[in-house]
Amino acid sequence: MPIQILTKSTAIILGFALSACLPADDSQISADKVDTVVTSDTQATVEAQSSDVNPVVDESFGSGGLSWREGGGLLYRFTAIERNGEIYICGAYSGDGSSISRKFSREAMRHAKVTANGDVLQRNLRYFYEASRGNLQNRLIGSSTRCNSTNEPAGSIDTDSIRVELREGRYRIRV
Repeated sequence: MPIQILTKSTAIILGFALSACLPADDSQISADKVDTVVTSDTQATVEAQSSDVNPVVDESFGSGGLSWREGGGLLYRFTAIERNGEIYICGAYSGDGSSISRKFSREAMRHAKVTANGDVLQRNLRYFYEASRGNLQNRLIGSSTRCNSTNEPAGSIDTDSIRVELREGRYRIRV
């Protein structure tokens, strides 16, 4: 009996030791094209009827995205609402392509920011609702959203000036 326990313990320790020797895989991918489309015609201010109701994506939401050089891409939709006396940004996004491409899309949303008139209102838009790839055919229309406060008082910013900006260049993820 003691020999079996020793053998199992040794095998477990050996397994951990070998896994620590494997090199980390730092994958890189470049954003080929950033295509942010936001105009006063597509930007909407949606007034939520209660503090716990988030708007559903419709045609009036601003949109943008990018394509990965290696295939796949990212599409996001957003709007500004007034809730509890503050301006909130609500949005959804989805990535297309391989699972690696979707990881890069999540990383792109983590580096994204919301601006108005050149001022940064929010960083890291991973709070946006991550919709399934099936919603890409409808350009995310009908998708749920998640909202986050800008901490700016309602009416203090012209909502037509609100933009979502993605960082251009290379993105790195650990695989």
